[in-house]
Amino acid sequence: MIFRRHSDLPLRGDATSRFLPWIIGVMVFLATLSVAGLLLAQDVTQRWRSALAGTLTVQVPPPFDETDPQAQLAEVLQVLRDTPGIGRADPLSVEQSRALLEPWLGSGQIIDELPLPRLIDVALRPGARLDFAALETRLAGIAPGIVLDDHGRWLGDLVRVARSVELVAATAVLLVALTAVLAVVFAVRTGLAIHREVIDVLHLVGARDSYIAKQFARHALTLSLRGSILGALFALALLAGIALLANGGAEGLSAEGFLPADLWRILRPLDWAALAAVPVGAVLLAVLATRLAVMRALSRLV
Repeated sequence: MIFRRHSDLPLRGDATSRFLPWIIGVMVFLATLSVAGLLLAQDVTQRWRSALAGTLTVQVPPPFDETDPQAQLAEVLQVLRDTPGIGRADPLSVEQSRALLEPWLGSGQIIDELPLPRLIDVALRPGARLDFAALETRLAGIAPGIVLDDHGRWLGDLVRVARSVELVAATAVLLVALTAVLAVVFAVRTGLAIHREVIDVLHLVGARDSYIAKQFARHALTLSLRGSILGALFALALLAGIALLANGGAEGLSAEGFLPADLWRILRPLDWAALAAVPVGAVLLAVLATRLAVMRALSRLV
């Protein structure tokens, strides 16, 4: 069909026919990875917002005097639960606090001998606004050295970092697209120069510029489609390899965990559509750039 149609221009013998698919393939490979990074950054940002918004952690240090730690903790909990805007205040057990430190300190005698603070997980009511400084001052009167870790204070910094990653990924996609267009235009101009005599003959026999441009566009469609498919497959293979390594090597081959949730299951249908749009967009961009470049160049021929 479209790839077997007769062409009056011997475009398949050009050097560009060998190099253009590889150039398009590399561009699609890089663009697919950038889009995947953009989607992952957006998901991480959303997870941070959902998990940390409206929450805070209270650290109650162990008392240095004869104060009963349990009575002190109970008094702190009572103040928190009586504070307007706080919906929940649940203390973590000592075992839960040790489990949080084990990845860094390990388990054993060292962590058992540390005077660990008691942690309280606090959730705010939707739309609540607290005076954290005043609350911390009240609690410091009960437990000197108490710390209120408001997740919202540093959540904004994390979100800004994620937004920066998204901006970098989007910029990379735009630069890749621009590079691909420039490569296509260069290939088109090379093809026009190589087949200048044939083009002149076609003009003499009555061929219009649109007819010649259509043949170049059809040739670009074949080459860019080949390169886009290869680039997309290589990108997906690399992402699958990263997912497999992140999921524990050989254990990742199990049916339940071949691809980790944080890399693949988070991708919604629209996300998969965005990834699929990369090679499709590359093909359309190559065809459009080819046609416009040919028409522009032919209009300048005398």
